[in-house]
Amino acid sequence: MELKFWRFDLQLAHTWRIASGGAAGANLYPIVLVQLTDRDGRQGIGEAASTERYGQPAEVIEAFLRKVDASRLSFDDIPGSMLYLDSLGPGDDAAKGGINIALVDAAARAAGKSVAEHFGVPFTEGRHLTSFSIGIVSDSPTQHVRTTSSAAHSIGSSAAAGVGGRTSRVRSTSSATAPPSAAAIRAAASV
Repeated sequence: MELKFWRFDLQLAHTWRIASGGAAGANLYPIVLVQLTDRDGRQGIGEAASTERYGQPAEVIEAFLRKVDASRLSFDDIPGSMLYLDSLGPGDDAAKGGINIALVDAAARAAGKSVAEHFGVPFTEGRHLTSFSIGIVSDSPTQHVRTTSSAAHSIGSSAAAGVGGRTSRVRSTSSATAPPSAAAIRAAASV
């Protein structure tokens, strides 16, 4: 088995700020991509999401990945591979998760299935929604609702945003096929 990994900076659609994170915020989010390839050419790719808050920045993830003996990993024995990773020590969950995703990705590909099908989870494109966090945009409720509306439209759902003690529920009423210019965004503010 061959293990490759590299850092990738995600360009954020909006500056990410949280109350305890300082005024500047962030426009990039570093992740580490993990690629596993076995001698038969089967390949899997995973993502190790870094987080300073939980002591797992990209540098820590990369340091753990350098310790991994890739010959101890197998697409045909994911539980055994995970036991090996756990034997390297506690924590390092982001790095271990990135490897796990790569292992599962390769196993699913080898079976000619999506990861959802591999786990027996029904999935319909465009039907399943996601959720995500929206950081503090500014002190302006109008700007915050505008950003939240944009986010809600991108997933065709609703989002909640709080500014200055007020919570706004923002909902996109567009369909998945409607062009963004045709989207009708409604915001109702409540205290």
